[in-house]
Amino acid sequence: MKSLELTLSSEYFVNNENLRPREHAKRLDRILGYKVSKTEEKLLQKYVAYNCSIDISNKKQHYEGTQAWVGLDPQVLQTPYCHIYEALAFLIGHKIEHVVDIGAGYGRVGIVLNTLFPQAMFTGYEVVKRRQFEGNKVLKKLNLTNAKIYRVNVLDIGFELPAADVYFLYDFSEQEDISFILNLISHCVKKRKIWLVVKGDRVTYLMRNCFRQYWHSEKKFKDSGIEILSFKKLTGGLNV
Repeated sequence: MKSLELTLSSEYFVNNENLRPREHAKRLDRILGYKVSKTEEKLLQKYVAYNCSIDISNKKQHYEGTQAWVGLDPQVLQTPYCHIYEALAFLIGHKIEHVVDIGAGYGRVGIVLNTLFPQAMFTGYEVVKRRQFEGNKVLKKLNLTNAKIYRVNVLDIGFELPAADVYFLYDFSEQEDISFILNLISHCVKKRKIWLVVKGDRVTYLMRNCFRQYWHSEKKFKDSGIEILSFKKLTGGLNV
């Protein structure tokens, strides 16, 4: 792959070389100018890894407030570009004006979105400041003026989820927290169709057992584990 030279094209996000998706994503991170590994290393210097106990002899603590997955491999932390592209490409032909990503990380969804829906707005919510800063830096470098990542804990009291056409929601936290966000999304329904892009055991369990009366599965991607659902049109009131 050649340098992007600040010009994005969908060809970069299709894994034509049949690389491992995470290796393909790692290569693209370098081309786009992300310093993901360096950022995650700095976080690990400050905080205890998510899967480690706190050592009383060490001044480091877990990331405060919510699960931030500090210490997780950067390419495991984020969804590969080719899988994001595959999901968004499924929605071609639909009117997509706004996409919201809960737990946006470094904003990969916003970058891929621009190549398929250049007029659409991207709103990402990320709780870790270093990731938010690095993500916005790259978005600005790519001149994506309609894309921004906000440093927000979506579980905070008073958080208002904006109306959107597509919501990305992965296993960002515990099942109870994911259920809370699914309720918020369900109450954002307007006359236009709403799409939900999900991935992870916890959110999948909730969709099957607690929210199936409200959402219809449109597409499952076997390789990535991503599922796309649309909100059902209800004749009665919404009670979630």
